[in-house]
Order: sequence, then structure tokens, then C-alpha cells
Amino acid sequence: MIDRIDVEDGIENAVKIRTGINLNSGDEQNNARIQHNWYVCSHRPDGHHLTTGHVLLIEDCLWVCLTPACDMEIREGQKNRRGEYYSPALPFKAVQLHKANSTTALANITSNLYLFLDVGKGIEAFSFVEDVKTEPAPHWLEMYAHNQSEFQETLSLNVSIPSNTDDEWKPVFVEREAQIVAQLRYEYAINLMQRLGSNLSRIGLEFV
Repeated sequence: MIDRIDVEDGIENAVKIRTGINLNSGDEQNNARIQHNWYVCSHRPDGHHLTTGHVLLIEDCLWVCLTPACDMEIREGQKNRRGEYYSPALPFKAVQLHKANSTTALANITSNLYLFLDVGKGIEAFSFVEDVKTEPAPHWLEMYAHNQSEFQETLSLNVSIPSNTDDEWKPVFVEREAQIVAQLRYEYAINLMQRLGSNLSRIGLEFV
């Protein structure tokens, strides 16, 4: 991630000739930073099954898979440690991504809370948490990917997610279609996974 673009004498002309970017223009400089940060944190989806860093679109919400890649390997037909066969539904943790202001994201790009993605509407900024001040913890869910998380050529797969019911004592899972729309670069996904892990392992209120 880049925090700023330094402008020195003579650099402006060299950059403009090489890239067509006018560093004396605030709008062009911001656009260049957005493009760069998008490139270094994400790439086109690849693979044949769900893995760490895949960004899923589920009912107009974006979720990023943050389960370690070694736990996302297809294991159908194999037994787990207790001798039971693995379920065709593969559990994984997903963190919701929230739309963010690009200017705010650029100003705090080194906080590791923001990323830039192109999910079909051009490059946009997203945040790992809904509000840094009031909601510093990420919103995550345990989901289940069907068919051992293998997806179609269209990059779609079915997942089961927890849902609210009229009876709060009877949690249920509902099946939804998920579309893989982007993928974080592995190093960046690992960074967010560590942030999630530190949040899940915090001490709590009763510690003395």
C-alpha cells in the first residue's frame, strides 16, 4: 500500500510522459493511488474451490473468506480426527466488507482496515469494520460451502448461512447463492486473517 506520492522537481514531467498521469492534479494523483492500491491488494479470482481471500457477493453484501487455506482443501471421502467422514458442506469464516469513502480510505491506508476492489462497478473502497470508532470489531459469520466449496465456471457456489427466525431458540441455516467477484492477494488476506484472529482471542470483560 502507498501512503502518498512524493513530487520532486522534474519528476512530474517524467511521470506524465511515462504514465500520462499529471501529479500536479489532485484528482489524477488520487486516482493513481486508488489504482495502485487496488492492484497491490487484489487480483482476478482463480482456483476451482473456495479459499482464503475470495470475496463473495451474497444478497448484495460482500464477504471475504478468512479461513486458513489449509482448512479449505477438499477432503471428501477422507476421515477427520474423530474417524468421521468429512461433510460435503465445508465450514469457513467470512467477514463482511463495508463500503467506505475513498478519501477516508486513502488517508488511512496504512491502518490495514481498508482495501480497494473492483466488483463490477469500478474500483471502490471497502472497510474491514463498519465504523472504526463505534464498531471496531469485524462482523463475521460461520458459513458452510456446499460441494466441498467447489465452484462453477461462472464462479458461483451455494452456501448455507445462519438466519434469524421467529423463535430465537431455534437457529436455522438458509441456502444462498454466492458469487465470487474478487480475490485478495494472499499476503493481504493473511493480514486480515490475523486481525480477525486477534479480535476473536481478546481477553474479554471479566479478566482481572
